Amino acid sequence: MAENERRISVQNDLRAERTALARELHDIAGHHLSGIIVSAQAASALVERDPERAREMLQTVQSDARTTLVDLRRTVGLLRSDDADAQGGGDGSTLGPATTPTIAAIPELVEAARSRGQHVAYTVTGEPRVLGPLAETAAYRTVQESLANAARHAPGAVCRVAVRFEADAIELTVTNAASSQRPASPSRDGYGLWGMRERAELIGARLTAAPTDEGGWRNQLTIPDEHRPDQQRPDQHRSVS
Repeated sequence: MAENERRISVQNDLRAERTALARELHDIAGHHLSGIIVSAQAASALVERDPERAREMLQTVQSDARTTLVDLRRTVGLLRSDDADAQGGGDGSTLGPATTPTIAAIPELVEAARSRGQHVAYTVTGEPRVLGPLAETAAYRTVQESLANAARHAPGAVCRVAVRFEADAIELTVTNAASSQRPASPSRDGYGLWGMRERAELIGARLTAAPTDEGGWRNQLTIPDEHRPDQQRPDQHRSVS
């Protein structure tokens, strides 16, 4: 009986680890490949009227492809028992440090999206503070997936990323306007949105994903902060546009 329970527990742990790895692989591949597609499309449109800009976009495609390969190798390395394989690229190369999924790293996502031609505004309200690792990862991945979805389903639309640190919660909102261009995919609710919902549920957060009145889309993640400050600090507002 005890052996059977132990075996069931091990199977559940393995299933949870596989689900987490599948989610990470999807987030990494979906984010970077969406950027590659967008940049390649932009380069094709600029070949004749602006060859220099087209070359710049193709360089971005190459950079994103390399980053995707490195990140996928690093994630797959988690499946290996050989530490050398996990640290190397399999071809004798050494992988550089990965971007840690944190709220503080969200500006890097914004800059990466801008480099691919997306129009993204970024604002922070309140005094930033650090959450637990699961909450930090969920916040980062939600913004990452939201920007990737906007690139796929609302190409050319203006996006807004807003992070708000309140007294007892942290709210992250990613909104994209309606797009006049034809989307690459007709569906919004796929594995990515399912993954965001799963992450939110895991940390006890609330995810709201719905169309806006103006025809765009909004994803909003509200993370309760169990370690609320003794006194509410005065809000500070910073905008990066």
